[in-house]
Amino acid sequence: MQSAGLPARQPGAAEPVSLCGTYVIIPGDDSAVAYPRAARLQWLASGAIVVMSIGLAGLGENIIPQAFPGLEPVLALQRQLDGDARFFTVGVSSQTVTVGGGGTTRTLVVDGWYRGMPSPAERARIVDGFAAAALARFPDIDEYDFILVQVTSAYDLGIARGHISYRDNETIPTWRARTVPAPVT
Repeated sequence: MQSAGLPARQPGAAEPVSLCGTYVIIPGDDSAVAYPRAARLQWLASGAIVVMSIGLAGLGENIIPQAFPGLEPVLALQRQLDGDARFFTVGVSSQTVTVGGGGTTRTLVVDGWYRGMPSPAERARIVDGFAAAALARFPDIDEYDFILVQVTSAYDLGIARGHISYRDNETIPTWRARTVPAPVT
């Protein structure tokens, strides 16, 4: 059987489909010709890219804290909080906002995605715990103007989804008055 614009198919051979640049193998045929192989240069180039990616990923843990020394306490706090099994993920970031008149405001943001829906009392313990950990972990916490703590609960059922967030943004002296610093581990 011959298709329009295609050469006759040999029995047991893969049929080239020039529109997509692929092959169609007919089941029940004796055998199919070998698929075209990638050139050696392509294998070497892809292998080099994989090795470079692995190397850069490994160096990232060492280079980023040295290139940006101010991020080390942020990363350390994130590592500490991320180990809590109550959360899917915990993120910590530092935000600097320029306000009118050229001044800046620095905020330490701690965001935790809680597994399930916390009760109001549990949510208050989480928020205070995040703030207390930040106060205990950061040697220069007074450089920040605010600590913003956000606890998120979310679900996705395929046909419906929901997202509930609770945020608490206070100054450093207010957090100190509200919480007892957690021990540094």
